[in-house]
Amino acid sequence: MYKIVHMVPGILLIILLMGSVVSTVSAQTADSDPFDITPSTAVSLTWVAAPSEPITAGTNWTTVTVRITDQYGNTRITDNTTVITVTRVAGTGSFASGYTATVTAGLATFNALKYNTAETITVRAIAAGLADTTTTGNLVVGSATGGNLTFVAQPQTITAGNTWASVTVRVADQFDNDVPGVDVSITTTIGTYMYGTLTRTSDVNGIATFTSISMTLASTTACALSASAVAYTTITSNVFTISSAAVSTIAFVPGNQPTNTVAGVSMAPSVYVRALDVYSNLVPNVVIDVIVSPTAGTLLYGTNQQNTTTVRQTTIAAPGSTYGLAIFADLSIRLVGTNYRLRATVVP
Repeated sequence: MYKIVHMVPGILLIILLMGSVVSTVSAQTADSDPFDITPSTAVSLTWVAAPSEPITAGTNWTTVTVRITDQYGNTRITDNTTVITVTRVAGTGSFASGYTATVTAGLATFNALKYNTAETITVRAIAAGLADTTTTGNLVVGSATGGNLTFVAQPQTITAGNTWASVTVRVADQFDNDVPGVDVSITTTIGTYMYGTLTRTSDVNGIATFTSISMTLASTTACALSASAVAYTTITSNVFTISSAAVSTIAFVPGNQPTNTVAGVSMAPSVYVRALDVYSNLVPNVVIDVIVSPTAGTLLYGTNQQNTTTVRQTTIAAPGSTYGLAIFADLSIRLVGTNYRLRATVVP
C-alpha cells in the first residue's frame, strides 16, 4: 500500500506506508544556453614537470614544463605570449641554452636546457609580474665525459733511485669542470722503466696524484712523462733529466785495457776507466788515479804528466760515447818488466 504524503508543483512524491521512498518523478526540466568560465587574472607560475636528475654538464635536461595559473589554480589557457625563464638560484654558473620559453595555452616547455658547470644548484622559473615557482631542491650537475688532462705538479730533475715528492695530473671535461673517478696512467716518453704505482684515480677535485715514483736509469738527454686516460688526449710533461747516483764501483773498460808494449811507447788504444753507480749508470766528474801495481814507485808517464807514479783523470761529463769515462791517453812505462798491472782508485 502507499499514499500521497505531499504535493509539490511538478513533482509527485509517493511513499510506501512503511516509510521508504520508492520513486521520484521529474515532471519537467530545462537547460540554458552554453557558456564558458575563463581563467581569472594570472598570478603565479607552477611547476608541471620540475627539473630532475641525472643532469650532465653540456647535455640537454629532461623536459621541464611550467604553467601560468590564476588565483584559483586554473591554467591561463588564453595566454600565448608570456615569456618564462628558468634561472639558477644556488650555484655559480649560468644556463648555456634553452632557459627561456613562450607559453602556449598557458604552458611553457623547456626541452633544451643546458648547464655547463658541474656543481650542485637550485633553480626556479620566473616571469614578469608573476610570482615565481617554488625553488627546487638540490640538483647535482655532473661533469661531462672526455676533455683534457693537465700536469699540475710537473716532474723535476732527480737522481737515479730517488723519488719525486709528487707528480699530479688534473682531469677536466670540455667545460673545464673537475672530473673525479678517472684512471690516469703515466709512463716515460723514452720508455725508461719507472717504479711505483703508475695508475692513479682522480679525486673529487679531478686530481690524480702520483707519489713515490722513481727511475733508476740515468739519462743524459732530456726526457718527459706522458699521462693518458680513456677518452682523453695523451699529454706530455715538461722535460727533465735523471742524473746518476754517487759512484759505487769503477772498472777498466774491455777493449781499452792496458796492453803489452815496448818500454817508453804509449799503450794503444788509450786506457779507459769507467765509474758506475749502484744502478750501473755511468757517473761523470769522478776523479780517478791510476798507478802501476804491484811495483810501487814505478814511474808512469801520461799526457802532460811526466816522471810521476800516479796519473789522474776525471770521468767525462759531456754527453756522448765517452760520457762517464776517464781516458788515460799516452800511458807508458820505461822500466822493462812482466806481469805489470794498473790500479785505478777513486779520489775522495
